[in-house]
Amino acid sequence: MARSKDGKLRGKVGNLVHTSWKGIEVIKTAPVRKEPFSEKQLQSQYIFKLTQDWLRPIMPLLKIGFKGYTLTNEGVTAAKSYLSKFALDKDGYDSSIDPTRMLVSYGDLPLSDGIQVPLTPGKELQFSWSPAVTREMAPLDQVLLLAYNVEKAAEVSSLGGHFRKAGTASISLANAKPGEYHIYLAFVAEDRSRQSNSMYLGVVTVEG
Repeated sequence: MARSKDGKLRGKVGNLVHTSWKGIEVIKTAPVRKEPFSEKQLQSQYIFKLTQDWLRPIMPLLKIGFKGYTLTNEGVTAAKSYLSKFALDKDGYDSSIDPTRMLVSYGDLPLSDGIQVPLTPGKELQFSWSPAVTREMAPLDQVLLLAYNVEKAAEVSSLGGHFRKAGTASISLANAKPGEYHIYLAFVAEDRSRQSNSMYLGVVTVEG
């Protein structure tokens, strides 16, 4: 990836490398690898793809949920860092990601009490929680909802259309692809300045 500094590019764009030599701007072709990748490198590439594929369908949520993760890392790259550290079972080609250990939102905004989410016969997820507002909460905190079918890279989400004060919200899975969906909920401040850790609420199965 190239970066701009003082109006000049530095780094790689496609197969071109932008650099400088004795004050002269130089663009050269990136070297082509001739040696085959080692088994260790191939496994690392597999794990990299595994994590990228897991995160890609829910990137819009992760950009909200991992805002301000650290001073220098937030959004999708921060979510990948969290996944690799806490939710990835690393074992070469047998590596896997545990959705129960993954957060889709990270922060210090409090969750509400009494969070539940049954799936109705009409394939609607009905989230509920205590509408009581305590210290550091606000009635207009918004709710982030996610139902994620990892196997089919399918998700159904709501990124802020419901408020904490309501105590309830829903998303429909009536048109969702059949399969197992992992369910998450989190809260985000109305001005998007802070957010809560997400809560993992289990798995629901959508029949075909």
